[in-house]
Amino acid sequence: MFVSRLRQAHTASRRLFSTATASSTATLTDFNAFNPTEEHKGLREMVRSFAENEVEPQALEYNRAEKFNIPLFRKLGDLGLLGITVP
Repeated sequence: MFVSRLRQAHTASRRLFSTATASSTATLTDFNAFNPTEEHKGLREMVRSFAENEVEPQALEYNRAEKFNIPLFRKLGDLGLLGITVP
């Protein structure tokens, strides 16, 4: 269920990005950090869930071993969260 929620949020974030980039009227000045859109709220929830369920349980182990968790970054890439820019 968690993975399907992440994929749904990922699809919504991609749709938001493609809509925002296709629209010539969307600018950074249109964004209000104190009143996020539903898409921003969904993205925030997806990232929070991912951090709680995927990052937090393994973070101490990888940190202590001083190793880089490549599978975790692949999951981030699959979700479209690497290199993301969201105001």
